[in-house]
Amino acid sequence: MIFLSHNKADKPVIEPIAIRLRAIFGQDAVFYDSWSIRPGDGIIARMNDGLTAPEFVFFFVSENSLA
Repeated sequence: MIFLSHNKADKPVIEPIAIRLRAIFGQDAVFYDSWSIRPGDGIIARMNDGLTAPEFVFFFVSENSLA
């Protein structure tokens, strides 16, 4: 699993990366909020599921994430 951590304001930058990773590894192998968290899901619970045993965590640091 690849977990993508980002600020929602950075979605225009991160989404193309997520889509490319999905094309290479498959959607089930990439935890990206837009397709990994569904309406009605507990956000914290789903994020904890995604963080249980990822092989990689991509933490995108930006002015938005630091603010």
